[in-house]
Amino acid sequence: MGCGAGAAKLSDPQQQEPKQSSSELQGSASSQSAALPLPIIADNQSRLVIEEQLYKLNPVWADKLLSGSQELPLQAAQLVSWRRARWELWEEEDGLQLSLSSRAATDKRTIVSWSGQPPNKLKAEALPKIKVTGKQQVRKSKKVNRAEGDVSEQMEGEDFQVEVIDIPEEHKADPKELSPFLVNFEADGKAKCFVIGCEDELSCAKWVANLKLYSNIEQRFAGAIMWKLNATVHSALPDNWRDSILDNAELADLQNWRRRLCYLEKLKSTSYLPAGIQGLCITYISEKADAEECVANILASVQNGKEAKATASIRLLPQITVGELTKSSEEHVKMSIQQYDIAVANTGHSEMKECILPTTLHAFEVHQMDDCGLKTSVFAFEERIMCDRFFRAVESSSSSLSKKGSLGIVGK
Repeated sequence: MGCGAGAAKLSDPQQQEPKQSSSELQGSASSQSAALPLPIIADNQSRLVIEEQLYKLNPVWADKLLSGSQELPLQAAQLVSWRRARWELWEEEDGLQLSLSSRAATDKRTIVSWSGQPPNKLKAEALPKIKVTGKQQVRKSKKVNRAEGDVSEQMEGEDFQVEVIDIPEEHKADPKELSPFLVNFEADGKAKCFVIGCEDELSCAKWVANLKLYSNIEQRFAGAIMWKLNATVHSALPDNWRDSILDNAELADLQNWRRRLCYLEKLKSTSYLPAGIQGLCITYISEKADAEECVANILASVQNGKEAKATASIRLLPQITVGELTKSSEEHVKMSIQQYDIAVANTGHSEMKECILPTTLHAFEVHQMDDCGLKTSVFAFEERIMCDRFFRAVESSSSSLSKKGSLGIVGK
């Protein structure tokens, strides 16, 4: 950008700005980076949660269920009332999006807003399995025009013969039964619903479980990639482990950590808190858990939407120098990271980046103070700046839950 006026300005010694040293520039960049809030989705990267070829019930018949009924209209037994399409569930910057794409149409809806506005009214319920009869609508075959010879060589205005080749559309065997589920949400202040059919019950259960997981999120404040110390390793540490972190071989062994996608979220409910009490939680995604609630710690509880209190405290730990790994151990850790990225982020092998393991970890401890069944956890970032940004997100989110301001979760 800019040669003209910009170059002229720099050539005038009276108008030149004083040069900054490399250390000053690094300090300025670090300060700016530390001031940035954490993104809602980790690394600002959209995440594909689940995708599959499913069937959508004609909206005319689906809207019959807006009244709260779970009984499908008689027309749903006719396969002609359903349209096969690819369905995808995406975590985007502004919220959770459900998208449909087929040859006939595309549709993309935000069904959960991370900001909590509009309020999360997402509901998902499995409906009774139904038998379907008839056939799908017959789609016209594509037609491709193929000219004899190279068209570029034809004289302008000269007649030439065109052969029409019929390419039949790929057709999948029509299902005899469907396992449908209902998705209710709000868009533009109006109640909306989809009825989506799966060809097997397992697929239906998986979609419903994922959607119910997101229906429990009242607000998401931040997302980040963090390292989580294995619970078995943490529980086996001696009582004075904090006094000898720099010499602790267990903490320095990267094989004892797991790289995880973590979130700071306010949940409507959790099995660790009594009914009616919401929680500000650190949650994470495990490739082993199939759409299950993974709550690492509850930082604060909120009763009746008003009374907030801290239930955990966070404090920074000394920097950990990662120990050297054997070649086989290093490959094992890298393989674990890649498998997680594929399973959780639906990343294909062709999209995988080179895996570079950290040499230092900037860890912090979450000490669970209440008796909710959750234990103390240790997390770590690869950069100290990320710790600062996460702490600021905790302070900001906890303050927003309390009229008294900061709940004092982050220790000094």
